[in-house]
Amino acid sequence: SWREEGVDILCREIQGQVYPDGGHWELDPHYHLACINIFCKALRMADLGGFADSFPQTFRHTLEKMIEFYGEICYPDYTNPCFSDARITGRETVIEDWKHWSCLFPDNAFIRYMATEGREGTLPEHLSVAFKDSGFFIFRNGRDSNATQMIIKAGPAGEWHAQPDNGTFELWHKGLRLFPDSGSYVYAGDDEVMRWRNLFRSTAFHNTVTLNGEDLKTRQSRTRAWRGRGRVQKLVTENPSYPGLTHRRTIKFIAGKRFIIIDKLYGNATGTIAMHLHPGPGMEEKMLIKVSGPIGMTARREEGWMSTSYREKTPRPHLIWESEKKTNAPVVFKTIIEPLP
Repeated sequence: SWREEGVDILCREIQGQVYPDGGHWELDPHYHLACINIFCKALRMADLGGFADSFPQTFRHTLEKMIEFYGEICYPDYTNPCFSDARITGRETVIEDWKHWSCLFPDNAFIRYMATEGREGTLPEHLSVAFKDSGFFIFRNGRDSNATQMIIKAGPAGEWHAQPDNGTFELWHKGLRLFPDSGSYVYAGDDEVMRWRNLFRSTAFHNTVTLNGEDLKTRQSRTRAWRGRGRVQKLVTENPSYPGLTHRRTIKFIAGKRFIIIDKLYGNATGTIAMHLHPGPGMEEKMLIKVSGPIGMTARREEGWMSTSYREKTPRPHLIWESEKKTNAPVVFKTIIEPLP
């Protein structure tokens, strides 16, 4: 019947589009949220129509994991990071979504906590967490408004909305977006629109590393190490970014307040290696940033941009540190970032 065919299509799509850890293959928080709601609407219709049993338990289990994933990558104020083509969804809208999700999964204490703004339910016991299949890693020292939270994106290539940004991160501290992602600004249009589109999605417009200013040629990060507990927490991720050049990024979260990022670029490729950072507007004075690198490293500042809503853009600094790689010897940058109290 048409109903059985519809259920089969939805089951096939949720299994095909969602990684085992609950992340959606677009690697985009906004589209992740949209897909949760598409699948939830189908399930609610089935419940109301009296044919909820048509959906197998695997469908419900995957949907529940998608919701938990979304809760983990969002900030304590319910807002989402703007990786890939994402835009920020307002707090009130998201809380309404959590209420709907809680009706579908009433026994999930995490979902109930988010739906009731902490009046009921419980938060997960862990703080930092890794989603290795989809390549999202979260360091945090708490889950309230005074928390510090870094989200790193370093996984597979993803689908159309994903951008060439492996290794990039966002940093949120006490309600401030110290390092917001660039977002997307626009999708498609005439030559001028596409110029902005390509600029916002470019590798250089993210908190990561480039070779000769070009976009990544390969987006397939591998997790080499993860430790999400203790005084010194650590992530090591590696991406074969360009022909002849691999980028290994090590991020340490020290004592719940300081981040040390070590970028090692190795291989036989030569050219200009650049490490890019994009603090939010007015955010440089809210943190310590210290970068060291090879002898002869140069630093400069350019105009950068960010977008949290479609066709709206805001200027911000684009900080660049460069070093020439002339031999097979690796190039190493060390960055210290510490939010101020």
